[in-house]
Amino acid sequence: MSADGSTTDINGLLNDTESDLTGLSHVDAPNDANYMICGVVIAMALVGLIIVLLALTIK
Repeated sequence: MSADGSTTDINGLLNDTESDLTGLSHVDAPNDANYMICGVVIAMALVGLIIVLLALTIK
């Protein structure tokens, strides 16, 4: 068992441009703006829920 053969095999696997992951290039990473907008919407919903609960409690 030679070290050169196994190193060549590993490098061949690492440098394989026809792997399954190349098909995912059209999938973009989520944008930070999406997280900000979702965070604001969730925060607004929680504040609205707290206001409604306080109104019902005071009533």
